[in-house]
Formats: sequence, structure tokens, C-alpha cells
Amino acid sequence: MAARGLLKPVNREMLLVGASGEELLAKMEGYVAPVVRKWIELEEV
Repeated sequence: MAARGLLKPVNREMLLVGASGEELLAKMEGYVAPVVRKWIELEEV
């Protein structure tokens, strides 16, 4: 989806994937959300 422009790379990096529930929970515990802009300016449209 990121390659097609439907998902920004920074949002793709927020996706957590694990082979087991334990691995996924460990990733969730250590997760720190990135700081991103939420709004765009009119000039960027």
C-alpha cells in the first residue's frame, strides 16, 4: 500500500507484526509513536 501511495511510509512503520502473541505484546510494550503532522496546508493540496 505504501508503494502505491495509499499509505505514507511513516504510517507503515507504525504497524506492529509478530509471529506470536508474546512477541507482539513485547513490541506493543516498547512502542513509541512517531511525531507527525496531522494537518496539511492549503499549498500542499
